Order: sequence, then C-alpha cells, then structure tokens
Amino acid sequence: MRRADVSGGAGRGGMKALSFGLMLAAPFFLFNPEYSIIDPLPDFIGYILIVLALRKLRDVDSHLEAAASGFEKLALVTGVKFLAVFFSFSSWLTESERPTAMLLIAFISGAVELILIFTSGWNSFFEGLVSFSEREGGSAALVKGRRGREITPAVRRLTFVFVSLKAAFATLPEMSVLSSHTYDDTAFNFYEYIELFRVLAIFFGLIAGTVWLVAMLRYLRLIKKDAEFFEAAWRVYSENVLGREGTVIRRRIRWALTAAVAAFLFTPDLYVDGYNVIPDALAGLLLVLAFVLLRRFWKKWVRGVVISSVYTAVSAFTWYGRYSFHQHYTDILVQRDSAAWEAFWRLYPAEILAEVIFAAAALTLISALTRLVRDHCGYVGANASEAFRESRLSAIRKSLDLRLRLTGAIAVLTAGVCAVYGYIITFKGLIVGEIWWMICFAVSLALFVSMLASARAITVESDSKYMLD
Repeated sequence: MRRADVSGGAGRGGMKALSFGLMLAAPFFLFNPEYSIIDPLPDFIGYILIVLALRKLRDVDSHLEAAASGFEKLALVTGVKFLAVFFSFSSWLTESERPTAMLLIAFISGAVELILIFTSGWNSFFEGLVSFSEREGGSAALVKGRRGREITPAVRRLTFVFVSLKAAFATLPEMSVLSSHTYDDTAFNFYEYIELFRVLAIFFGLIAGTVWLVAMLRYLRLIKKDAEFFEAAWRVYSENVLGREGTVIRRRIRWALTAAVAAFLFTPDLYVDGYNVIPDALAGLLLVLAFVLLRRFWKKWVRGVVISSVYTAVSAFTWYGRYSFHQHYTDILVQRDSAAWEAFWRLYPAEILAEVIFAAAALTLISALTRLVRDHCGYVGANASEAFRESRLSAIRKSLDLRLRLTGAIAVLTAGVCAVYGYIITFKGLIVGEIWWMICFAVSLALFVSMLASARAITVESDSKYMLD
C-alpha cells in the first residue's frame, strides 16, 4: 500500500480541498455525551457541517453521495430531537408523564440514528474515501498504521463503537423509569437513582467520546493533507459538475428550497412556562438565506432579503418584549390590572406588525418560487410537437403554481391566527383562548407541510428539466 502524502497542501488553485476543512469542526459537536435527552452541543450542527463539507465531494463518488444523503437525514432527525426536548418540558406533559416521554424520545432517536449511521452516514463516508482513492488516486485513506493495519477500517470500527455507546448511555439511564411502573410493592424503584445513572453515563460517555474525537481529528487531518486525493476529486468534480450547467442549477435550487422549508419549520410556537422556546427570528434568518440563494433565479431577491431582515429584527424585539413582560405580569392580569394593560399594549402592536411582515415575506418567497417554476421546471421530449410541449409545460407550471398559492394562503392564515393569539390568551376561563395556541401550532405545522410538499414537487420538475444536462 502507498503511504499518505502528508507533506503537501490540499491541492492547487481553486480546489482548496473542496471545502473538506469543515469536517474538522464537526466532531466537536458529536463527541460529547448527552444528559438524558439534553445535548449541550447539538448534534444537528455537526451533521450540517459534514453535509456542507461534502457538498462537492458527493459528486465524485456514489458512496460519498450516499454518505451526504445519510448525514442530511441525521441532521433532520437530531434537529427534531432537539425540538422534542422543549416539548418534553412543555405544559403538554405532566410531571408523571415526562420521564416516560424522555425515554421514548431517547430510544426512538437513538435507534433511528444508529440505523442511518450503519446503513449510510459514516459507513458510506469511509467506503467512499477508500473506493475513490483506489479508483482515482489518493493514499491517506489507504495508509497503514504502525502495526501494518489500514487506518480507515480501524477508525470506522471505533466510530461504530462510539456511536453505539453514545446511544446506549443516553437511553439506559432513562429506562430506569420502567421500574417505577409496577404494581408490585416489593419491586425496587431504580428511578430514584436516575441522577446517579445519568452522571455515570456522562462520565463513561465522555471517555469514549474523547477517544473517538482524538482519533477522528487525526484521521481527518490526514485526509485533508492528501493532495493527490483532492487533485483527483477536483478533476472529477470539474468534469461532472462545473462542465454541466444543469447540475449546478439543480444544486442551487435544492439549497434554496431547503432553506425555505427550514424557515417554515421554525414558525410553530412552542411555549414552556409562557415563553416561546422557538424564536421566530430563526425563521427570519433562514428566509434571508433562502432569498440570497434565490438571487440567480429572481432579480428582485434584494426585496425579499430586506423584508425578511425587518421581520427578523421585529420578531426578535417582540420575543424579548414578551420575555420581559412575563418577568412582571401574567397574561390573565392584562384584563385586571391597569399597569399590565399598558405594558401589554406597548408590546402587542409590535407582535401584530411582526405577523404582517411575516406574511409579506412569505408571499414574496412565493413570488420568487413562482418565477423559478416558470424558468426552471418541466421537461417535455424534444420529439414532441410544439403544441403538445406548450400544453404539457403549462399544465406542469399550473400544478406547481397551485401548490405555491396554497402555501401562500396558509402563510397568511398562520400570520392572522398567531396575531390573535397574543390577545385572546389574556381572557381567563375562555375555552377558545386555552386551546388557541394549539390552533396556532397546527396551522403553522400545516404551513411547513405545505412548503415541504411544494419544494419536493419543484425539485422533481427541475430535476426532470435538467436530467440530460
């Protein structure tokens, strides 16, 4: 076997290791153990960094493409888990229900993560490095250690051991709650020692994580210094992507739609002790990103950036204002106390304004996507008649336009329902007021689902248009 060339840089010219350097930051978000289901360094950030690091390398090898796809799913799963933490501490659950919910979240998320890691994720990542190096060039992934064994299989085995232990250490302490659900008075209740179990899990998990972190960083640095590997990767990338305009367009459309869908994912409000733990400003920032990514498809993208930026600022102000309001008053005091009434009406108009601006940003996004559909969606065979082509393309665009209009209508409805919520909860004993936040959550979730469906439909049609390019 060849030994890795660790003396050179990452490659020449514009290659710059194809953004692989981002991989070096990812392990710092993945190595740490979890306290029950609470992750102080969220895993989804680490997986997003990996996806960004592989955004070009995924085009040079099928295994690396599978790895990137697996890490995208892992980012989604761990992102949902991150939000589920807030759900577990919300008013939806009682104190007696919370331990079981935490066990359920830890077990399901851990199982899904392991499936994705073993079937794609890290497994495909290591396979991709080896297969590409053997086929195109590169030696770091094939280098042998001091004992004559290849390093890549050893790091892969260590990774599988680590992720398995991490999932086990997060789940096993929570399983002690099962001992409290028994009708046998003589049974021992292990849940009384849950804090001890969690501390032990963190202690051993930190040891395993540190060992993996050191090994993974050394391995990734070795790969990053393999000039031959990245020269070959750049050559294949240039042939497969840079020389094919359609591939570039499809990739940009996917990124823009991903940002748009993610923005609407953060629109539902989840309240814990009266506070919204999912600030709407996050949705605003993602909308800004979506418009920036759409700049090559829509000339008025700056308008969307400005509206979304204003929404981000106003929603951040109202979020902090609501927090400050609850430091002194409760919602039901608004209708009973003059000071609370005045404080409320200093804040509530800004909340209404934020919802109006959100609706404007959403409709602006719909306009941008409508233009994208008109220019970059739909494929009809070249042998078809001109009349058939026009009819078919018109039908495709009308179908996508209808989806987008529905999404826009739900966005306006969401803004209206959420704007009313701030006032209706001030009435004590009003049944509608007590369930209104659930209505807001349901409508916001419908908005996310509608945007997701629209994005998938647009992606299919844009891929169809450029499938031969």
